[in-house]
Amino acid sequence: MPAAIGVLPRYSKLLQRCLTVLSQAQYLSLEQEQWRVLKPLVAGPEQSSIAGGIEMQLLRQCGRALAGVLNGNIDFLPLLFPENSNISAATLYSQAEGFTILNRSAVLALDGWLALIPKGRKLRVLEIGAGTGGTTRHLLPLLAGRVDFEYWYTDLSSAFFSSAQAGFADYPPLKYQTLDIAKDPFSQGFAEHGFDLVVAANVVHATADLPQTLSHVRQLLNDQGVLLLLEGLQPRLWVDLIFGLTDGWWAFNDQRCQANYPLLDQNGWQGLLSETGFASTAFITAPLDATERLCRQSVILTQAARTRGRHWLIVDDSLGAADRLADYLNARGDRCTRIDYGQALSQHADASWTVDPFQRRDFERVLQHWFEPEENGQYAVLVCSGLDGVIDETSDSRAVEKTLAIVCAGTLHLLQALGAASIGLQAFNVLTQGAQPVVDGDCPQAAMAALWGMVRVAAKEYPRLQCRLFDLQAGMDLDLPTCQLVCQTDAQAELQNAVRDGRLFVPRLVSCLPGGNQPLTIREQGVYLVTGAFGGMGFKLTQWLIEQGAKHLILLARTAPSAAVKQALDQAAAGSVEIHIQAVDVSDYDALRRAVDVPGRQGLAGIFHSAGVFADCLLQDYDWQVFSSVFPAKVAGAWNLHRLSLELESSPDYFVLFSSSASVLAAGGLANYVAANAFVDALAAYRRRQNLPAHAINWGVWQDTGMAAAVNDIRRQQWQTMGVKPMATDTALAAMRTAIESDDANLAIIDIDFDRYAGNQDHDGYFQALLSRREQGQAQATKAASNGGESIVSLLRQNPDRQREVMLEHVSRLLGSVLGIAGDIDARRGFFELGMDSLTAMELRNRLQREFEPPLDATLTFKYPTLSALADYLLSLLVDTRPKQEEPSAEPVADAKNAINSEEPILSLDEQLADIDRFLEHF
Repeated sequence: MPAAIGVLPRYSKLLQRCLTVLSQAQYLSLEQEQWRVLKPLVAGPEQSSIAGGIEMQLLRQCGRALAGVLNGNIDFLPLLFPENSNISAATLYSQAEGFTILNRSAVLALDGWLALIPKGRKLRVLEIGAGTGGTTRHLLPLLAGRVDFEYWYTDLSSAFFSSAQAGFADYPPLKYQTLDIAKDPFSQGFAEHGFDLVVAANVVHATADLPQTLSHVRQLLNDQGVLLLLEGLQPRLWVDLIFGLTDGWWAFNDQRCQANYPLLDQNGWQGLLSETGFASTAFITAPLDATERLCRQSVILTQAARTRGRHWLIVDDSLGAADRLADYLNARGDRCTRIDYGQALSQHADASWTVDPFQRRDFERVLQHWFEPEENGQYAVLVCSGLDGVIDETSDSRAVEKTLAIVCAGTLHLLQALGAASIGLQAFNVLTQGAQPVVDGDCPQAAMAALWGMVRVAAKEYPRLQCRLFDLQAGMDLDLPTCQLVCQTDAQAELQNAVRDGRLFVPRLVSCLPGGNQPLTIREQGVYLVTGAFGGMGFKLTQWLIEQGAKHLILLARTAPSAAVKQALDQAAAGSVEIHIQAVDVSDYDALRRAVDVPGRQGLAGIFHSAGVFADCLLQDYDWQVFSSVFPAKVAGAWNLHRLSLELESSPDYFVLFSSSASVLAAGGLANYVAANAFVDALAAYRRRQNLPAHAINWGVWQDTGMAAAVNDIRRQQWQTMGVKPMATDTALAAMRTAIESDDANLAIIDIDFDRYAGNQDHDGYFQALLSRREQGQAQATKAASNGGESIVSLLRQNPDRQREVMLEHVSRLLGSVLGIAGDIDARRGFFELGMDSLTAMELRNRLQREFEPPLDATLTFKYPTLSALADYLLSLLVDTRPKQEEPSAEPVADAKNAINSEEPILSLDEQLADIDRFLEHF
């Protein structure tokens, strides 16, 4: 019908409302889907509750234009907000008796709440849909006279802001910001749980989905924050004919559709507020004669329901970041247990702890007090100690290793304690500051970068901890949006995150052609220093330098060269190459200086650092002595060479650090090696930001050289299964030449099939740019499956008669992929007989954990050491799984909570004040 008579679709509900009222008043009758006029409307003065007031004047103004508005020939906005006229919505808000009484009631309710606010506390207040400021004008004097406060004046449009700025100039500066409360406020720049009081006068009902709107309001409030609503509770046609011209009045598409009206009655508000996270709701309704004018308007005062917040374990820093974050978490209703580092374990009166970061048992003791198994999943960890990992040019190698111990040792032992207790977390968030080179001006902190490397491996080895890394900008303050970001517990968040200038960055690994083209220049009189010169890669590098024309070499290693290496070097020396060989520990700066203190040291033209050691080991199995054993050669050696280069009269042409692809791929079982190489990577980036030469090359596997020569056949087979292929030495050295001729400080040289590799990894976007389109689609499908799509559970349900066979096939495929075994696997043969070790046991457990909600113990493959035993155990976890039965939906009820109840009793003012008193008793 609306279209047939030319009414715009957006006004169909208004038309239906008018027709219904006319029918109830017996002016119209609906007969066989046709409206029939029963009697004409009587024109002329009538007795009315709004006669003679601004309400009637505005109604006449809108009513005369009603037909034109309904068919789109007249714009409603100038009717409500005309220029140079006092007959406007703004005048209605400020002068109408009903609104005045309502706003005074709001002041009364706010005054009672403010009396309970601790003295000296600063309140954060946000008003939604402030518009012309009618309610603001009543609340600001009370706030200004009672408390210190900040006030956010928001509206859908900024059109009201200039007049508000002029009208409220006598008060502390208000913050003006647009806000559409129907949308997520965080995405609009508002901090989650950032406000003590939210005010909304006749606005939240004007949204399509009221439950969602109220959930957004709840998102703005901190724990037990207060919402002050001003809302009508009963329908009034004159109100519909004025405000019903606006887009928002009839926008609802939620449960209010049943009553075809945007307003709820008292019972409706009570129920909906309870469902959306509010409690202790009270109503102040104006006296009946005044309410008759304005939909029986009411002040609704309600409190954000106290939720059982998460319990955070916070590892302190010395800069105050942990203090700021703990205040934020406490304000939003979470609990915090604090840890700082000291010489011995002790618990303090405020329930905080001091632990020795080098003692795992100290952390185990803290966890016994902090963690309650029945609340598993409501716990999170925030590590701020990494912020103390600052080194500078004055730091010697001993100071660097001490700093690494500060940022890594405690985190290692905390991870181990959590793993040993099989604790699952909602988040294990680690903070650094300036660890990553993200934007121009960043000078990476290499020690913090080492912590990043370790935690990236921890994310693979401890998937149930939900590890996340957040790198803050140097000198950055922890404002509310940043606090919210670093304290997030979103399981879908990415592992690596950096915040710069208020923006969030995440890393992406990309293939590239090295930029720039500075041809390799080996100076005949230049001296070239090589560390680790007698190892596999170091010796290949030495030979390459000689082939490129180097005539003066200083070769350093901890041990003397083998007979074969010595013979090759003697042959080179016979060919007019000057070679100085020194057995030296490059982590000893004084020894390093003495070793290179030979004629021509000031003429060092190139420094090549290939020294390093590694050993496969799970994080759970390290002690600090073993973990830190990789630091002297790789980390301290690189730092000492950096310091040495700064003493030279002129900078060398080349400063090349051999890093590893392990730090790019975050290889499991190599946490200390990844940490050390991450330090080296950051040092190269740091030097480049200082306009010093530097290249860090993240090497993949060389054929029969370096790591490839040190591992067993099973590990080589695993590399092949994962798509990692050893490079021929000539190919690797040719790629190195290209790398050091480029302008790029950090490049990985690796032969890898990323489609195959990514098939064995979790997908958080890091590898996305390197995957084929086919594999990208598969990655998305895998992620979708992990979020509730196809899984082993659904496969079992689809095959109820062959569940054990399905489970055996599934686990066998995973096992073959982990161990690099093609073909059938004997289900009775022991895993370790098949070549499994602690690393591959961890990898299998982690892959299974992605599909199984029940936590899988770290000793899974030890307890169930064959394919048959493991499949039976996993099946036992799932045999009782059933599709959830949907609860039968309730039949629609005519007088639902959203329906208007005209028979609702009217409380006296004394009864309403008693209701407010009961509300305030909850504080």
